Amino acid sequence: MSLLSLASLGSARSDRDVSRGNAARFGLRTVGLVLFALAAGSAVGRSAAQEGWGPIVDGLRCRVVPVEASMSEEAIEPSAVVRKFRRFDQVAFVVEVENASDSPVMLLDTRYGDSFGEASGDPNSDWSGQYLFEIRYRDAAGKTIAIPETTVIDANMVLGSTAIATVEPRATHRFLLRPEKWLSSLSRDPGAGTFTAEVIYRGMPERVKTRLREYRDDSAGLNAWSGELIGTSEPFEIEMADERRIAWGPADDGIEAGLEIVPSRDIPFGSKSKLRLHLKNVSDGPLNLSGHLWQSELPIEAIDAEGKSVDVSTAWYSGWTLSAGYMLQPGEVATFDAGNLGLAADATQAEAFEHVTNRKMIVPPGKYRIRSMTSFGASPILQDGEGNVLIPREGDWQGKIETGWLEFETGHPQ
Repeated sequence: MSLLSLASLGSARSDRDVSRGNAARFGLRTVGLVLFALAAGSAVGRSAAQEGWGPIVDGLRCRVVPVEASMSEEAIEPSAVVRKFRRFDQVAFVVEVENASDSPVMLLDTRYGDSFGEASGDPNSDWSGQYLFEIRYRDAAGKTIAIPETTVIDANMVLGSTAIATVEPRATHRFLLRPEKWLSSLSRDPGAGTFTAEVIYRGMPERVKTRLREYRDDSAGLNAWSGELIGTSEPFEIEMADERRIAWGPADDGIEAGLEIVPSRDIPFGSKSKLRLHLKNVSDGPLNLSGHLWQSELPIEAIDAEGKSVDVSTAWYSGWTLSAGYMLQPGEVATFDAGNLGLAADATQAEAFEHVTNRKMIVPPGKYRIRSMTSFGASPILQDGEGNVLIPREGDWQGKIETGWLEFETGHPQ
């Protein structure tokens, strides 16, 4: 089966309704790139191809189609349009990029580059897609859903090792994006309602190229196209929003912190629940902050129904954690994945948890509450190759955060 989806664009379309249907890790390895070539497809018929295409930028244009998240990256099909989804985790987007110019164009792809051994060339869009693309949602009234402006500081660690696709004139290249699989800081769940999605393909921004040149100035990725290529989907509906309980704490210097656990209430023994940290701007003006994209080592304290302290054991995992800067307008929230919490009835069950398990509680059945109190913003300290401090940035918010107490119940087996 071909590693890349090639197609002439036609008007065939099969609208579907799946409203009743069914951590990211990467290795730091020698930077390398897999090169793919797209053979020129048949000439694109103008009457069929105009629909849904965004503006031409540097000879490129793209279209965005909502599809079911179960679609295979080895068989990306933009004609399989879906108009209604039950939940956000069913939503995916096909992004098809056409080279409308007369010369070949190199694009950073979402597949593994050649530094990943046997995995080179395999699909990896659930990880690398979130660094190549941005998705913005508009509601039925056309209002853009507010999200923080987010800049991944060290995206060179990902974009410097992705594959490259060479798109021949009049040929297309297809991407499959499943935003629910992305990090919480980047996925931006719009909730329930009718939406359109504006998808922006950026490639490798100049600031990322600058960092990559510090240690790999011969990287082929530096020659790939970059800019802002925008496509907008037709309207689609999400019927249900996930139940979310966030325990907010007291505001401190314009920031209010909240803790979330997923699933939100009744958690069985032998299971691991995801934790998320939310930081909301409750001031009257914009605030900047920066930190790790995921907060797996966020300190957690726990108490039982009588208020007695409960031990929470922690594990540290090595690896590079990417960092980002955020600009929060009043009312906007930055959301961070904060690892997980394993609940066990005894030590044997706790030992059976597979990696990665960031925290464990061995407790009898009952109700418990958890919260986090820690400092934020003063670390990590991230520098470039010349010793310039990239994080924290000048003017970034720094202070103490305290979430509210989040209650849940456990006791029945998984």
